[in-house]
Amino acid sequence: MKSAKNFKRKMKFKLFLYRIKFLITNPTNSFKFLVSRGKDYSKIELAEIKSIVGNLDIIIEAGASDGVDTQKFIDLFPAVSIYAFEPVKEQYEYLITKFSGRRDIKIYNAALSDVGGTQKINVGKSSGFLGGMGSSSLLTPNLHNDWFPQVQFNEIEIVNTVKLSEFILEKNIPIVDLLWLDVQGKELDILKEAEEQIIEKVKSIHLECSRINLYENQSQFKHIKKFMDKINFVCRINRVGAISGNAYYLNARKF
Repeated sequence: MKSAKNFKRKMKFKLFLYRIKFLITNPTNSFKFLVSRGKDYSKIELAEIKSIVGNLDIIIEAGASDGVDTQKFIDLFPAVSIYAFEPVKEQYEYLITKFSGRRDIKIYNAALSDVGGTQKINVGKSSGFLGGMGSSSLLTPNLHNDWFPQVQFNEIEIVNTVKLSEFILEKNIPIVDLLWLDVQGKELDILKEAEEQIIEKVKSIHLECSRINLYENQSQFKHIKKFMDKINFVCRINRVGAISGNAYYLNARKF
């Protein structure tokens, strides 16, 4: 019991230090987080994206999880076509049932990655239906265990992996209005692998990203930002907090 209390004190102190650093380096976002009054300021609403780019015709969603975001896509953009990737078998089967009969949503039991074939995925689990599975990653959990101890990684699945560049070419997709990446640390690997196709065909990108290594060898937000600057994608919304959050980028060539 004493060791558990000491661990909690240690993590609170670490969070305090992260927040101080975030306050110094990101004063504007720090203020916005402060006045959000308990709301999840790190979340980027689809209505915000729509106000910037208008209607969306094609979305590629990597990490469809329990389909909450997928449902929001079709609610806000009735004419959209969605290519949704979900590697974890239980979540994939749930999505197939949830969106049964919908010809505008194609669901793939695979993970986007920088290599095609098969890979091991660390399956996250916590309490509740499909709880914690959204944290499943091709990477090995690292600080995730400290910051989100309610999610346990005790299972491994072998999953299919697909290169984004090959998928876009294979499906002959002319333009991707929104690339939605919720891939638990693999963002930069996917972006680098598909750089040519992203520059040519992707209009905007939504990323969930972190400032610390929640997973081993993951890409941090600072590395993603550097790459996005290099390929001339402009950050229109930055909601990445002291630990993690979301960012939305526009292809400057398309706008």
